[in-house]
Amino acid sequence: MIEGATTTSIFTSTFKPTTEFKNGSIIFQANFQWDANDMVLLDGAWTKISELTVANATISEDSKTLTLTNVNTTNEIRGRASTNIVQGQPYEVTMIVDADGSGNQYSPVSQKLPVSMK
Repeated sequence: MIEGATTTSIFTSTFKPTTEFKNGSIIFQANFQWDANDMVLLDGAWTKISELTVANATISEDSKTLTLTNVNTTNEIRGRASTNIVQGQPYEVTMIVDADGSGNQYSPVSQKLPVSMK
């Protein structure tokens, strides 16, 4: 168990968004994937991302936030929400990692990634 863990590293990831229209709203679904061998710094020790549990992830721009839930594995997050996503606009993707499985939220690892509408 890692206590008092904080992440201080940005890790490499790929972001694959899809969109659909339903009842006048844009339904946004995203798979947030990363290399399980990438590492984050936890209390001075490098830890593989595959050893962490993802608590949640959010996409936000200004006051608009899309929360991704339903964590399927340690390398994929899927979420659906109605939101106003603009084509070509950069959205910040923030992941909260849970290093010990307790549900405590540690410092987020974040990365800005582009969202594109098909």
